[in-house]
Amino acid sequence: MRRAFTLIELLVVITVIAILAAILFPVFARARENGRRVVCISNLRQIGCALGSYLRDWDDKYPWAYRAFDIGAVPTHPQLWEAMSGYTRDARIWVCPSDTGETFLTGPMSYHRLTPPFHSHTGLSYGYLGLESPIPVLYYGFAGYPSSKIRRPSSTMIMSEFRPWHGNYRRTEIFLNSPGLFNVLYCDGHIAQKTARQWYDEQNAAFRP
Repeated sequence: MRRAFTLIELLVVITVIAILAAILFPVFARARENGRRVVCISNLRQIGCALGSYLRDWDDKYPWAYRAFDIGAVPTHPQLWEAMSGYTRDARIWVCPSDTGETFLTGPMSYHRLTPPFHSHTGLSYGYLGLESPIPVLYYGFAGYPSSKIRRPSSTMIMSEFRPWHGNYRRTEIFLNSPGLFNVLYCDGHIAQKTARQWYDEQNAAFRP
């Protein structure tokens, strides 16, 4: 005759399962997020390749684009994804799989404390280089600016998980789509991961060519 489990034995089994779950669930979550991070980096790499093709076709000048958002704001200044439509095949590259639309390190009058989340509002996760540069490219996107005039392409952002429109005006909003990190596409084509604290400052130094 088979002996039934005692209450103590059942409690021990449940405890062991709970401990294993507590150990394994964070591991699975990190693995899933790492996979999303790889997709996000791949997205930016494809966008970088598309920008390179655009530069070769258009006399080394960046796309005329009204930032990367503000739907239909200025008919003569398309959004970046519209300007790049002939160079990208999959619209999904414009959205990070980890994008929740939440911002990090924003001011009390931040645009996205007053409006819908960024990607649900615009369909995009990545901002085209923008906001208060010493060269006339930021507010209206790169606006035909020659890439050859960028003095520090390896340290100048062109795309990232940010929005350059902020209640504090001089600062950008950073989107942390990976734990504590955001991905950056630089003008020389390489991609790096940075912490928000590294780049979030009053002067927006990372955005200055």
